[in-house]
Amino acid sequence: MEASTSSKPELAGALPLLLHDMGPRHGGGDRMTQYTIAGESRMTHTIDELRDYRCFETQQGWVLAVADVDDDNDGGEAFLNCAVLIFDLDDYEIWACKIGGGDEWENYSYTLTMYDAADNPRPRHIARRHGVAAVAGKVYFELSGNELGVITFDDSSAMELGGVDVGMVDLTMPMGSTYLVESSGDLFLVVVFFDGDDVHTIAELAVYKMDFDMPAWCKVDGIGEDRVFLLGGDRLGHSNFGASCSASASGMRGNCVYFLNHISTHENYLHVIDMGKGTEEIGGGDEWENYSYTLTTFDAADNPRPRHIARRHGVAAVAGKVYFELSGNELGVITFDPAIDLGGVDVDMVDLPLTKPMGSTYLVESSGELFLVVVFFDGYDVHTIDELVVYKMDFAAPAAWRKVDGIGDDRVFLLGGDRLGHSNFGASCSATASGIRGNCVYFLNHISTDENYLHVIDMGKGTEEVRRPFRDMGYPLPLRPPFWLLPTD
Repeated sequence: MEASTSSKPELAGALPLLLHDMGPRHGGGDRMTQYTIAGESRMTHTIDELRDYRCFETQQGWVLAVADVDDDNDGGEAFLNCAVLIFDLDDYEIWACKIGGGDEWENYSYTLTMYDAADNPRPRHIARRHGVAAVAGKVYFELSGNELGVITFDDSSAMELGGVDVGMVDLTMPMGSTYLVESSGDLFLVVVFFDGDDVHTIAELAVYKMDFDMPAWCKVDGIGEDRVFLLGGDRLGHSNFGASCSASASGMRGNCVYFLNHISTHENYLHVIDMGKGTEEIGGGDEWENYSYTLTTFDAADNPRPRHIARRHGVAAVAGKVYFELSGNELGVITFDPAIDLGGVDVDMVDLPLTKPMGSTYLVESSGELFLVVVFFDGYDVHTIDELVVYKMDFAAPAAWRKVDGIGDDRVFLLGGDRLGHSNFGASCSATASGIRGNCVYFLNHISTDENYLHVIDMGKGTEEVRRPFRDMGYPLPLRPPFWLLPTD
């Protein structure tokens, strides 16, 4: 089915865009969140033609919408000479349907065997972990280090597997991902090299164009001032996707590769690589600056330990400075003037007694002041809170954490974070403006891997409520826990 925008005309000017397809099991209704690449903004619309479907992208600008029931869709007169191919990622099968030639799907099973250095046979899947692209009526896929696979169909619709002898590009780095892209009738291979095992950082991006006369992959310095490449795929690279479109028609910058990093399991970074300028942006904006840092603390035996600022600890900004937990006697500080500078405030951190082995800490900015919240669990039972303690930072020399009995009748603290406390989140907002009870701490228990309990601790009454809002959702918890959306005071 072609991606129609008739129900929302404003979408036509926003393409291409990223669509967050939650699927019916997430209970998201028919609202879909989109991110427009050209406008660098998000919007939420109902696309009637995609409701109640599982949606998959195609290189030609179509959307394959899969439903549990049969649905007749007219491909349109312009596509009567086209065919739709579906590659099964679990089985060695291909489904094909010729547009305008009837509505019957043909099923093709295939066996593809390669041999390793020891001459042992290895079955190969056409689409799994590799890209597929169609050029001049043929479908190409990566087959081996010296051969490009080819799928052709004769007049009787019989499928034939073949190959083109061509040396594939040298993959010298340990982590990388490859994408086949059709653009203006030519076949390209894009290779994304990561920085060692860091799949968030791109070390190099290389683009090759197929010269079928030799045949050979020829490295190119650009893809054209009016072309952009769009790369992505399934989680962890189970399948790779590559497409091309006009830059001017889409309102985008030409000669750029937009790479949605599906290899990372923690976050889908959007890398924008400008092949003409040799620059890279993360997130699609041009206002971001990147800073690398080295932070080392020493244990009791004077052994150095590298420290990550945000991992497993909270971060909070107060009066133009960013604070983070650094060590048992120092609070880390980040300042900009305009260059970034790492410093510290000498202050004894709060006592975490050995009798309470499990706990989690959160830095919170509230009304221009800095607080530290410590959640102690009942032994190793991370579902049950034994005690919650709040401290306020007194910056007057000598700096010290002062224990407080409350946070204010018009304030609430909201705590949470990533799964297992890989990162901790703490925020504050007005109670009356939000219509909730003041002087309370709302703790979304992200430490538990089984269920996200919501603990409500009333600091004035000394009471605790345990709510389980996600208990009956009917599906396993996602990799990332639910997260807070806050009002702006």
